[in-house]
Amino acid sequence: MSDLRILAIAAGRGGTGKSTLTFGIAHTLHELKGMSDVAMLDLDPQAGLTTRAGKTPVADPIHEPPVDVFGISLYRAGRGLAHATDAELAAHIDRAVLEGSPDRVVIADLPPALHDRVHRLVFDRDDSFVLGAIRCEPDSFHSMNELVAQVGRAGRPYVLVPTFHAKKNAQNATLLALQSQHHGHVTETVIPQDNKAVDCVLTRQPVTRFARKSKIALAISALLDEVLATETV
Repeated sequence: MSDLRILAIAAGRGGTGKSTLTFGIAHTLHELKGMSDVAMLDLDPQAGLTTRAGKTPVADPIHEPPVDVFGISLYRAGRGLAHATDAELAAHIDRAVLEGSPDRVVIADLPPALHDRVHRLVFDRDDSFVLGAIRCEPDSFHSMNELVAQVGRAGRPYVLVPTFHAKKNAQNATLLALQSQHHGHVTETVIPQDNKAVDCVLTRQPVTRFARKSKIALAISALLDEVLATETV
């Protein structure tokens, strides 16, 4: 069994498609990649992933049991996360891993702000792998470099995934710069801009279930093939 149990989706800013990616990755691992025990851990007090999955944020996320969403265990978020102690948050992350089978994989949706202590608590774990969702536009570089610095200090393995790619000149230039600055850490798979990612929100489904053959759903599947080929989770 791999030592990597947590796939942490981080961004360092809002509007990167992080929650859409988290939901789609969890669903694809469970339904298409044959992983029987997959959990989603919403660590953002704003509870974007929780509401995206059609669930109501909870007052005490630290102690609330998970709920089932398309065969995936969802640990819901809420404002109470902002008031929890570091020890309580660490125990909450632990239980998401340990309450499942020995082969459970946890997809963690981290808050946008890199100064949130949750990043440190997740990055300091020996069982975490970080996937940085980086929007393909020039003003993403500041937050991206901060994210890479944090992950580097913690010594965790990571990849950067370009999102919202639309093959426009500015975005292509951003992608080339990203690949140049962070050679070896940028995935070959890019997540395209796709209206299906917006449409699926109203249905409370992951885009990989709502529109299985859409560009973004196929890209998420390809992304996982790429990541799983290099890192066993």
